[in-house]
Amino acid sequence: MQLSWQHFVGGVGLVFAAMFAWFGALWLNLQGMNLWFVRLCIFLLLALIIVGVVWWLHNRERNKPAAQASPGYEGAPGAGAGEDILLILREAEARLASSTQLPRGTGLSSLPVIFLLGESGVGKTCVATQSGLEPELLSGQVYQEGSIAPTRLANLWFARKAVFLEMGGKTLGDAGL
Repeated sequence: MQLSWQHFVGGVGLVFAAMFAWFGALWLNLQGMNLWFVRLCIFLLLALIIVGVVWWLHNRERNKPAAQASPGYEGAPGAGAGEDILLILREAEARLASSTQLPRGTGLSSLPVIFLLGESGVGKTCVATQSGLEPELLSGQVYQEGSIAPTRLANLWFARKAVFLEMGGKTLGDAGL
């Protein structure tokens, strides 16, 4: 068994519970069996609370990595999708910096952004690719097995000195993003 910070918190908590039970019962001016009974009750009550808190912290910590296991930006929106969006933005920024159509030093933050929003499957990617603007894909994935694939997280396009940000339909429904 590997000791973690939750075990340390639990151990320190039990020491404080024992001290509080010992001295708390003395402050009540009890004697004999009443003193020992109150000490035992206070200690057991505090120990149960501490064990419950440590158990809750342990379960929360144990379940956290499973919720953040989102490999790459091709994963479904979820807890790790915020980091995946940062990867998409970094990739787009790098491609934009190497573009010959813009002056040197132009970044995403200095260009106008046009959002393509809508539910899943309504044709946002088709609008971007067949608009006649001849957009350049900066980041994301458009084609899969020769056909247009559903946008999993986001696609960034560059056309006519503007950035087109196409959000996947599931991304819009994720309140965490």
